[in-house]
Amino acid sequence: MTHEERTYWQKLNSRPLSRRRTIQGFGVAGVGLSAAALVGCGDDDATSGGGPATPVATQNISGTAVASPTSAVQAKKGGHLTAAIGAEPRSLDFHFDVFVPVAAHTNNALLKFNAEATQIGTDLAVALPEQPDPLTYVFKLTPGVKFQNIEPVNGRAITSKDVKFSIERQIIDEAGKYQHAYFFRGKIDRIETPDDNTVVFKMTKKFAPFLAYIANAWTLITAPEIVSKFGDLTKNAIGTGPFIFKEWQPSVKMELV
Repeated sequence: MTHEERTYWQKLNSRPLSRRRTIQGFGVAGVGLSAAALVGCGDDDATSGGGPATPVATQNISGTAVASPTSAVQAKKGGHLTAAIGAEPRSLDFHFDVFVPVAAHTNNALLKFNAEATQIGTDLAVALPEQPDPLTYVFKLTPGVKFQNIEPVNGRAITSKDVKFSIERQIIDEAGKYQHAYFFRGKIDRIETPDDNTVVFKMTKKFAPFLAYIANAWTLITAPEIVSKFGDLTKNAIGTGPFIFKEWQPSVKMELV
């Protein structure tokens, strides 16, 4: 079949999956904001030690190596980043809404996709889950991960019970209340927590998308006392992520520290 004979979808699927296409396809503004936030903090993912990138030498017309104009500039951590948000979110509740631009910065999931959305890796989990049988997934939490030092969690360690609470909250069977309940409703039979660092998912049937949904941008982990304190997560964001939510002025700004 020649290129001209292929359908639109065949042509689309044969194209390289670029970062821009990934962001457009998922429609998650938080992905773009994550990248911007990392740049604003002065970290460089391309260097193994996390320090400033090595200056790149270029060549002039004569072939003599010359230093890049940026070679004298040292990246500096800290500072203030201002990024535009394309639309106004209805809430900060990642289990309820489909557009929560702060969630990826304030909260974590068990697993996560890489920047190109081509592979699934770890987040709160120490490794991909063990599968003793086709209907069981066993996750081990990374030891020592703590919630932000904010009321009501006050920097306590995250446990398997927080994971159980969060996933069960996401699949509450109330029409229109949780937009992503279909991820797991009818597929998870039960969630067990044999110890603080172990979460066991027992499925009702084989379910191929399970890991993709566990790594989804909306399957994030909260704590029962946070929901209890505020009633929901509509206007508050507290988690284990690197950014602390400070303020949301609708139609004006969202501020993270």
